[in-house]
Amino acid sequence: AVYLDGSDAAGHSLQNGGTNISGEHLFMYQLAADGAPTVASNAFSFNGGKKPWLHPAMSYSMSVDIDEPNGGSDLSTVIVELASNQGSDPLPIQWDFLTGNCTSTSPHLILKDCEMLGSDGQQAGPYEREMSLSVDFELAWTTPDLGETRREPGIRVTDRAGQDVFKAFPEHRWRFSAAMEIPEESVSLILSQGTLLGDGARLAPNSPLEIAGGVVFTETGLTPDFDCQVDVQ
Repeated sequence: AVYLDGSDAAGHSLQNGGTNISGEHLFMYQLAADGAPTVASNAFSFNGGKKPWLHPAMSYSMSVDIDEPNGGSDLSTVIVELASNQGSDPLPIQWDFLTGNCTSTSPHLILKDCEMLGSDGQQAGPYEREMSLSVDFELAWTTPDLGETRREPGIRVTDRAGQDVFKAFPEHRWRFSAAMEIPEESVSLILSQGTLLGDGARLAPNSPLEIAGGVVFTETGLTPDFDCQVDVQ
């Protein structure tokens, strides 16, 4: 990595000459052969294991392992598609090496955090060969429910020479559902007066009554991370 350092006779430092800090050098000279990036067949993972169902407004974390023989500075684009088999909206997440940020063109994807990590778990540097893109995200309530159709994650990595690799992960296919319910077995009556019966309760007029129940997503039974409004009639 090349940068310029110096000052004039008055002691003023040279401006805009770059530094030895990653990303601020003037240019980088590559000595190694220009190898193509690779992605293993098991490179994709969700935090906590496979997720056959994803729900709106829930926090999810995923990571994809990438091997770049010339280091992170040779990466041009890294695009993870949570629905690579859907042409209309593949739910793309694009990482930029210069800024370290992720962006998405999908209105249904809410990015919470994104970081390219090295093998030591720290932010990847320009010479890092083994990297892992870690992304925290949520799906919006507007995400289309495709019924029985399963979305398939995939990743495309391109280096500065234009060499690219695409890898799909069919074992991590998932479906989206926003359906919620209060399971009947979770509903209970709480009385301070009156008598509980097998099919309900007997109360005198104006007696207090509490009803309790658990709100969950129908397909998985997961409790939502957010507060829900429940109307009882």
